[in-house]
Amino acid sequence: MLGLSEKTLEWCGFSQNLEKRVSYPAYFKKEMNLINRTYHFEANREGIRYPDISQEKKSPEEIRVLVIGDSFVEGLGVEAEQAFPALLEKEYSEENKNILFINGGISGANPDVYARVLDKIGFSYHPDKLLLAIYANDLHDMPTLQEISKTDWKTPLHLEEIPEEPKGIKKAAHAIFPRLYTLLRGALMRYRYFRDRHQQFDVIQLGRAEAMRKGIPAKKVEEWAKKIPQEDLEKTNHFMICHDRLVAGLLEPDFWTQSLDISDPESEERWKAVDKTLNQIFDHCRSRGVEIAMIYIPCPFQYDPDHDPVSVNLGLRVEKKWLTEETAFEKRLRSLAEAQKISFLDLTPALREAYPHAEKPLNFHIDVHWTPEGHRVAAKTIKSWLDAQGFFNEAS
Repeated sequence: MLGLSEKTLEWCGFSQNLEKRVSYPAYFKKEMNLINRTYHFEANREGIRYPDISQEKKSPEEIRVLVIGDSFVEGLGVEAEQAFPALLEKEYSEENKNILFINGGISGANPDVYARVLDKIGFSYHPDKLLLAIYANDLHDMPTLQEISKTDWKTPLHLEEIPEEPKGIKKAAHAIFPRLYTLLRGALMRYRYFRDRHQQFDVIQLGRAEAMRKGIPAKKVEEWAKKIPQEDLEKTNHFMICHDRLVAGLLEPDFWTQSLDISDPESEERWKAVDKTLNQIFDHCRSRGVEIAMIYIPCPFQYDPDHDPVSVNLGLRVEKKWLTEETAFEKRLRSLAEAQKISFLDLTPALREAYPHAEKPLNFHIDVHWTPEGHRVAAKTIKSWLDAQGFFNEAS
């Protein structure tokens, strides 16, 4: 019976080993609950948040723009049609222009993952253009070149952990029934992930354990724990908000200074990796005739003077100059784009201008992600810029 099952899986084309994902599982669906909002998430057959379409174009007039980035592109916290790629597609459709903005955003991704999404998924759509969105924390989240060469990359979603090589009985089972073993192993990993996601945890206990590992004095840890507002603590412990926001001030107080100011040798090493990876993306696109444009998405600390005082009170370092000046990360991205002769848009000025006049918040409360209003402002700014650049002119 097991042999027949194994043979059937082989006929159906199942892999003998677990693949490391760069996207969600095919047709993944879930009602997402975040603080006081719920939204629906649904992936297509490629595991990205976009409707299924044929890989071949329906007409010569159709233009395909692949939008790659992290959760800001994916649209974390909003419905699919409210994310800025969908808004751009709708705007051009209303002008009777057949332009598809294929949402290749993946939550938690960084430039290393962007390159893999492009290679494993993006090029299969035969895009005409690439719109690459770089978020403010991409440098901090980027592994160094040494880390990339020495360790295998992990899925940004943590939907599937990277499994260890099977040993003992597991190794024997894998040798005899490799596809059946892999299928069951994958199902077990996904079950454990969703089981753990619905279990409560203690963010203070987590912070203490990690602080001990890093050698942070116990007195400092206790001072940090006393400052956490009870309401925020309860929401975090119920998985309603990301715990990183509360522990960053204790464990990584220089998170944003490293990200934006490139303030230490480690940040410099990460920039080298970002620079090399982006250049590789540009080269791969050009070799396939794909035109490239790049946008920079700022963090709220660059345009909202009132953003998340809780994190700051808990030790997160934030510079006032970020509200008015161009950061080192922005300058380097701009210089890279100029050297590569790539159109570059920094969304920071537009968000700074919109913030004081916005009737609705641009970002969710105690969250960095855009509200529908934030996505609307971004889409409006990007469309004006694309039109001014003549991005969709035949000669572009």
